[in-house]
Amino acid sequence: WFSDIYLSDLKNSAWQLPVSADETEILNSASNEGTPFFDAKFNTLYFTRCEKGSDKIVFCRIMETDRQGKRWTKPAKVIMDSIANAGQPWVSKDELSIYFASDRKGGFGGKDIWMASRKVKSKAFGEPVNLGPIINTAGDELFPSIYRDSVLYFSSNGHPGYGGLDLLRSCGEGTTWTTPENLHPPLNSAGDDFAIIFKDDKEGYFSSNRIGGKGGDDIYNFIPKKLRFTLSGTTKDERTLFTLGDVLVNLINSNGDSVKAITNEKGYYSVDPSAINEDQVYTAIFTKDNYFSVKKELNTNEYGEDHDFVINALLNPIPEEPILLPDILFDLAKWDLKPQYQDSLLVLIRILNDNPNLVIEIRSHTDSRASLEFNDDLSQKRAQSVVDFLISKGIDPGRLIAKGYGERVPRKLDKDISRKGYTFKKGVTLTESLIENLASNDLKESAHELNRRTELMVIAKNYKSSQKPIVDAPFISVMNDSLGMVVVFEFSDNNDRVIKCFINNYEVEAILDQNIEGSFISEQQVIELMRMGALSKSNFEGDVEVILQNNQVKDGSTVNLEKLRIGDITVDNLRIVVRNESDIPITLGTIVLGKFGNYSIEDLKKQIIFK
Repeated sequence: WFSDIYLSDLKNSAWQLPVSADETEILNSASNEGTPFFDAKFNTLYFTRCEKGSDKIVFCRIMETDRQGKRWTKPAKVIMDSIANAGQPWVSKDELSIYFASDRKGGFGGKDIWMASRKVKSKAFGEPVNLGPIINTAGDELFPSIYRDSVLYFSSNGHPGYGGLDLLRSCGEGTTWTTPENLHPPLNSAGDDFAIIFKDDKEGYFSSNRIGGKGGDDIYNFIPKKLRFTLSGTTKDERTLFTLGDVLVNLINSNGDSVKAITNEKGYYSVDPSAINEDQVYTAIFTKDNYFSVKKELNTNEYGEDHDFVINALLNPIPEEPILLPDILFDLAKWDLKPQYQDSLLVLIRILNDNPNLVIEIRSHTDSRASLEFNDDLSQKRAQSVVDFLISKGIDPGRLIAKGYGERVPRKLDKDISRKGYTFKKGVTLTESLIENLASNDLKESAHELNRRTELMVIAKNYKSSQKPIVDAPFISVMNDSLGMVVVFEFSDNNDRVIKCFINNYEVEAILDQNIEGSFISEQQVIELMRMGALSKSNFEGDVEVILQNNQVKDGSTVNLEKLRIGDITVDNLRIVVRNESDIPITLGTIVLGKFGNYSIEDLKKQIIFK
């Protein structure tokens, strides 16, 4: 098995001519030496020495020697056993455990794998312990090596295999190990394959006498096969099942690295295979303007062979109308969110996590029983309880608005609903007068139940976290009371009234100016809204080839805003003038404000009230 121990250096990807590890005959002697194992600092060497005794019988022993300068100390025996062979040592990183092959008594066949332990490095190893029948067989188990303190690699001709000695691995520690797994070709062959070691997770070496070598036992280098993964799929509109083009597919791995693809007119996409690697978990995010984003997971850890992933996605359009949430029931005149209804909000939490750019309004509605003021207050508290729950689950408070509508907005049914043997028809609005004309008290109660509801409404699609502490965030809210709709504003450093409004569902800040009639928008704000998709060339009056030149907007041009919303009120088709030199994003004058209704401004309360 053994001769002398040699060393070779790897330089410029090439191994240099081997040289003797020691020419003083202290390490390499007239006997046979081999299977060297160095400690982490390369100061201590464990190896096997096989020599003839006085009776001319050859015995193999595990030896230990220490480096002193350029010389080695006289080797000493590590495992004491005068009537058995021991060799092929592998020592743990802390040098407190040693694994080796031996034909000592107490084994299960020819040569078994054993281990011995000690409490401190300066002491001798204790009595060896056999690794047991899961590892050892009636055949030979040889060349143990431990990878990352938990994976045992060894060679055996007793376990089922492909030839003589096969390479196997098992997970565990000490004497407790899993059933060995054959490493299979190309590592194993019809010959003897043994003494595997690892350079790192991706590369290693082993010995083999397989056909095609240079002589008897040769050293082979191995690297894992580069697996090839593909990803493709189709995106569709969930509502119509028509394919969706221009969907952005962003594939992100756990390190934050990403690669992007765009679906074609048939909704098909594919991702460059070179961007998908082994042992990675990826998130595929499907996004398109005016659609809820969708996230899907892809895990290459589960595959040991090439694999073609197909991930299809159905995208839901972001509706212009409120979305009814699953039933969230409250006790009479109460607003605390019961635990049994919190699970029904998990889908909403997922939507918000998948769409971090959305701002939503949680809308709560009561039935028409009790006073207007009582229902307004109760519904506001119920909406706030839902918002508080969402915040407790990690949703940014800046993306949530609680809004109680009381009994003011009766439900308009978007489908037929049957209750108590009666069908409320699609398109019907459950007004107080309609409810009073129902035939029975049971039907009236059912209609009231349908009116008591919680909804969400997407009110902005361009949210960006300010990264400021919540206490520093401006307080901007909307509420109804018996006097009208109240919108709270803040004062800027220049003492301007600043209010949030929404242009085509994209949130912007505007200045309220009672001293001018006209309304203006800065060139920079127009360009930003165009880049986000809130405005396009079709929103301009006149020759757009003249208005839009050199990535600029002509001063004084007129923009038609399809929708401008303040609070709960939306006004369609407003004309606003571009001012190139303005450093104020949007200025709203009295003409535009008047289109939202009669209003008054109370600076002390920081409120504008629309009636």
